[in-house]
Amino acid sequence: MPASDEPRVLPGMRVAAGYQPAVAEAYLGGDWYQAIPLDDGEVLLAVGDVAGHGLPAASAMAKLRHAITGLAFAGHDPSEILGVLNRMLCRLRPDVLATALVARYRPADRTLRWTHAGHPPMLLARGTRVERLLHPGVLLGVSEDAAYTCGSVRLHPDDLLVMFTDGLIEKRGGDLYEGLDMLSRAVAGAIGPAPAASSPLPPALPSAVAALLPPVVPALGATPPPATPRVPRDRLTAVMDAMVPSNEADDTCVLIAQVTGDPA
Repeated sequence: MPASDEPRVLPGMRVAAGYQPAVAEAYLGGDWYQAIPLDDGEVLLAVGDVAGHGLPAASAMAKLRHAITGLAFAGHDPSEILGVLNRMLCRLRPDVLATALVARYRPADRTLRWTHAGHPPMLLARGTRVERLLHPGVLLGVSEDAAYTCGSVRLHPDDLLVMFTDGLIEKRGGDLYEGLDMLSRAVAGAIGPAPAASSPLPPALPSAVAALLPPVVPALGATPPPATPRVPRDRLTAVMDAMVPSNEADDTCVLIAQVTGDPA
């Protein structure tokens, strides 16, 4: 999976992605992401995780990623996509288990429809608040009868969606929910108010030298020097920079999307 050095512009949003495989030498793994514009003006956002590492996981990952992309281009809703994918795995690859989170974003009214199969929930950062977008969903490949439904939310300009695989939050012997809490705090810290800029104080002069210098008295009515303007932080970049995997022995994939545009 390629990593995006610079955010990409898609209809109604900017996206950035990062990928770190467990097998760094081969740069192969079972985690993946997808973020592409569709023919109907919507955007497909997805992340997924195939159990295992290396070439076998990467091979299964490629098939799932391409299947999800093709079904999205055919106009299928996220719940239909995961339903088809689950049946395909159960019949054709019963040896494979996978998780996935699939969403379609409609820029016209800023509506996001999403569902997931046994995957960690995505985070929604709005202003300085961070919340989990929870929705039930069964792991892919467990039962051919599994059914999936969609959640829906209307997004606001500048909202951030943080999608990731469990290598970002899972620690050996740790609790997954504890990892989610830590990730939420990291995102909140990245988008919090920037610290006020301050000019460094000049070093104090030795008293013997200071006594030889004339006192500095500002002219009456003099205008103080302008304060250094505070440069707004790029929320998307700030959050991506805060993404540090908890488990380097596992593949890790992160996809972050920032909503752009005026209110609909």
